[in-house]
Amino acid sequence: MEGKSLKLTNLLQLCISNKAQLAGKVVHARIFRLGLSSDTFLSNHLIDFYSKCDDIVAAHHVFAKIPQKNIFSWNAILAAYCKTRNLQNACRLFLQMPERNTVSLNTLIATMVRSGYERQALDTYDAIMLDGVKPSHITFATVFSACGALLDADCGRKNHGLVLKVGLDSNIYVVNALLCMYAKCRLNVDAVCVFRDIPEPNEVTFTTMMGGLAQTNQVKEALELFRLMLRKGIHVDSVSLSSILGVCAKGGSGEREFALCDH
Repeated sequence: MEGKSLKLTNLLQLCISNKAQLAGKVVHARIFRLGLSSDTFLSNHLIDFYSKCDDIVAAHHVFAKIPQKNIFSWNAILAAYCKTRNLQNACRLFLQMPERNTVSLNTLIATMVRSGYERQALDTYDAIMLDGVKPSHITFATVFSACGALLDADCGRKNHGLVLKVGLDSNIYVVNALLCMYAKCRLNVDAVCVFRDIPEPNEVTFTTMMGGLAQTNQVKEALELFRLMLRKGIHVDSVSLSSILGVCAKGGSGEREFALCDH
């Protein structure tokens, strides 16, 4: 049966990748006929498949039938509910989980932030940290996003300290989110300190920093940063260009400002 289970898993993975709903249901029927419905590994993939196809009812039905659920089973159904923004059921499931890990935490708080429940996301994060769950770069990026939306600089600074403690201060995903948080809170001194310590800033880093400077009318500094971006050969995408044009406009749209923007 192990060989058949592996083949069915591979078929399911193909259905997940291609969102092939009809083919996936055929595979599910085959699993049932072979008496493999109690296979936890296969069932976890089925939950993922139905989640990708936006069929939360089928996903929950598969989950409920698993005799020996593991952390992957719980995370899969949690992700399925979060995908549909069904936070009430997602939170209920989260509380029912016999164990939670970083994936569980990230899945729930990211959905909370996207749905506008930033304070609840931070409260959930604080509570789960007390359980000893180790935060990842995704965790911190989500937390900084929530702090920025709430203009909660104190929470942001506290978690900045934790980022330094766990050694994620060189992760570009984390530092970009941190920069964005400081920019939204209009704490450009903190933002500049973070920016200077980034070994390889990207276009997101520069765009975020320029936007923060422009927000506090530090037009000259923002334009100088754009010039540095060009000197470093950083790709200027449409977002970066839109940001610097906004900076130029704040400078009065004069010839001098637009001359600095010309590259």
